[in-house]
Amino acid sequence: MDSKIVTRELWKAVGPLLKEAGWASFSSRTARRFSQSRIDVITFQSFNSYLASRIGSTTYSFAIRLGCFFTAIPHSGIKIKDSLLMPEEYHCHLRYTIPKKFYQSECDRADVFYVDPKGDYIPTVVGAALQGIGTEGFAWFRRFSDMREVLRTLMEDNESNDGTFGFGAKSSPARNLYTGSIALSLGKTQIAQKHLTQAAISPSYADFREQIEAQLASLK
Repeated sequence: MDSKIVTRELWKAVGPLLKEAGWASFSSRTARRFSQSRIDVITFQSFNSYLASRIGSTTYSFAIRLGCFFTAIPHSGIKIKDSLLMPEEYHCHLRYTIPKKFYQSECDRADVFYVDPKGDYIPTVVGAALQGIGTEGFAWFRRFSDMREVLRTLMEDNESNDGTFGFGAKSSPARNLYTGSIALSLGKTQIAQKHLTQAAISPSYADFREQIEAQLASLK
């Protein structure tokens, strides 16, 4: 079995669904959808031999990772292609993993769609990937298409590896930067000032301090 075969079958099944829903950029195992405020990312994560052996999988098995990248949040190190930011899933501010809804004795991890060495499971896992993205995945992206829900999540929710994650613990530098930036984009000046002030004094964001201080100055 070759991971290229799995990739081909995944895109054959999922590609038309994503294109119809507005995804416009497709690379090896990643698709992106662009809007003014955010970039939606779907990637089929493969596993190197070391990781595959650690989790009891094969290198051609995969996980389905989703991410929302918000352009209002200061960023650096993101590739640009054709004047568009091209974040990877791990760059995204909000992230989610679609769980497997059926049991596989060879690998019982809910986040791993196991492909056997003969490739007999390909139709099953590809079909499950299509269904998971078209239902749970699209619902997750719809939720965060509302920037008010993004701000509410950042202000109130706890990060959970069983749900949406990637935005840090409450009062963390990341949470302050993300909350302040999204609040500013929504015109919530008091919330923005509170959280951006905390982000500006954090050593974690020294590279962004000048930009954050400029945002704070615009609030005065």
